[in-house]
Amino acid sequence: MMPQRFACELEARDAAQTAMAAAERQKCEEAEAFVCLTGTKSMSVEHNKILGGSVIRDSQVFVRVVDRGRMGVAFTNSLDADSLKGCVSAAKRLAKANDVDPKWCGFAGRTGPYRTIGGIEDESIESITMDDLRNGARAMVDSALAEAVGITVTSCQLDAVTRTIAVYNTSGVEACFRDARTSANCGTVSGHGSTVSPDCYDGRVSRSADIDYSAVGSTCASVARACAVSAEARTEESQVIFAPGSIGFPFNGLLSVILSRACSGESAIQKTTFLAGLKGHRVGPRQLTITDDPLTAGLVGSRPFDDEGVASRRTPIIADGVFRGFVWNSYHGSIAKRKSTGNAVRDLSTGYVTSAPHNISVKPGRRSLHDLVSEVDRGYLVWGCQGAHTSNVETGDFSFVASPGFLIERGAIVGCVKGAMLSGNVLEILSGIEKVGGDVTDFGNMVCPSLLVGGMKVTTA
Repeated sequence: MMPQRFACELEARDAAQTAMAAAERQKCEEAEAFVCLTGTKSMSVEHNKILGGSVIRDSQVFVRVVDRGRMGVAFTNSLDADSLKGCVSAAKRLAKANDVDPKWCGFAGRTGPYRTIGGIEDESIESITMDDLRNGARAMVDSALAEAVGITVTSCQLDAVTRTIAVYNTSGVEACFRDARTSANCGTVSGHGSTVSPDCYDGRVSRSADIDYSAVGSTCASVARACAVSAEARTEESQVIFAPGSIGFPFNGLLSVILSRACSGESAIQKTTFLAGLKGHRVGPRQLTITDDPLTAGLVGSRPFDDEGVASRRTPIIADGVFRGFVWNSYHGSIAKRKSTGNAVRDLSTGYVTSAPHNISVKPGRRSLHDLVSEVDRGYLVWGCQGAHTSNVETGDFSFVASPGFLIERGAIVGCVKGAMLSGNVLEILSGIEKVGGDVTDFGNMVCPSLLVGGMKVTTA
């Protein structure tokens, strides 16, 4: 029996080849087939109870056809030959109906051999069962409830995901890779009624099946437990410690949300990023180095090539405090007269291709989060950023509520502050970094430690 990974790679390659053969028979001038096969096993929890699990296998095929400078994009979730042929036909019809793009310069060509990246597929993830996920969910809930009386696990989600991606085009790209990951996210509150704490979240994502579910639950609950003691914030400029999750969570981590869009070459061309015009300028202290790093073994954001089949590479974003530039796909790179940095990212709801970092990596320091807290005479610890997703990427301005946030006095956390709002500009955060922690956490699209930032604006209701 053929191992699952080889069967999936063969299936993805066959679908891409079938689509390209259909494009050739239909005399398409240029064509590209992108295939993504995903297998997901999930288990969820709400209000301390395991709800159940699901197993989903999803197939997505996007075909892009270019006819005399006009592009059409079509989609199918079926891998049979007739569906793929119909997808090519639909893309070709749409291309004829669209306007000419005078900036079109062709699909990306293969830029050289792809790097072999270790640790991006642990075969044991494929063998994870629903019972394994259920046991992990139970361990997470039990460890959270054991942390303190009055804890409620509001939600948990455990996933085991395998993915196969293939990209073929008429410029010579024929690429395929397979990866796998596991993830565990937990949310808890402490107390009841008017004394309930803010929602407290913790999570892990890994390229292996080694997530300690109990540790996720207990960490999340310990944060909620700390919210039981109240403290008063005041309007002031103060030192603020950002815990890794407040920076790096994909959907509400402040720097993850902002840098993923601000570092895009497309944003640079459209001048919709606060980093426009700052290449070569100092934006942070010398200790600050941020790299897009999709080549390091074992990181969840690592991959051998991007969504156009261009080989991945390490790209400096900020080096020793100086902004070094943006990340590019082939289309926007050609407009800016830049080579692709291997950062094409495809929207799997539309097929649209933009540019974005794969794996924003902040060079760590040596201090733990506890060490950073101990060095603050008066300040705040931000565990989560409620409203970070509303940040203005064009200007860099942000405003969010620390949820939860904690007051620090004389090197110790003295209580939870409610309604403390932080506002300012991302450049103020970057330039105000005083110390970089060593407590690195991998969030999938960002690998980051805690940051101690001075001069942050804190306001209260």
